[in-house]
Amino acid sequence: MLYTRYHCPLNAHTVVVAIIYKHLSTLQWLRAVGCDWDTRAFVVAINQKSLALVQWLHAHKCPWDARAYVAAIGAESLEILHYLHQNGCPADETVCAATARENSVVLLQWLHKRKFPWGPSTTDAAVQRGHKEFFLWALHQGCKCNVITRRTAVKLKWIL
Repeated sequence: MLYTRYHCPLNAHTVVVAIIYKHLSTLQWLRAVGCDWDTRAFVVAINQKSLALVQWLHAHKCPWDARAYVAAIGAESLEILHYLHQNGCPADETVCAATARENSVVLLQWLHKRKFPWGPSTTDAAVQRGHKEFFLWALHQGCKCNVITRRTAVKLKWIL
């Protein structure tokens, strides 16, 4: 682990703090001295709604994963969501499930059109949050539903 001359650690958490305060020059210095970073950097930059930081992190090969999409959905940043997709950020079922929690049918349609993976976690999240329209749309588009979620939807009289 790297340390400053005052014995303060320089690590992935230090990078996150620099991103929270949007100190790009500090972030650049941390990387120049070999400070580690991880996928949290993207999540924090997205929560800050800073496309510029997201672009900088991507250009400098910061690791990313599906949590970046989940953060963009939570931050309601379509601009960042588009950037992630256009630049190959990997996705998994958690992305559509996060959309279900937010109850955005339009966003789910956008994700589905672009072949984002979905499955029982998507319909389960919709039922848990009481998002009937979302649940029905996903179900009619072929999204799978587990037995417990299906039983709950029947009890709610959403399906027969």
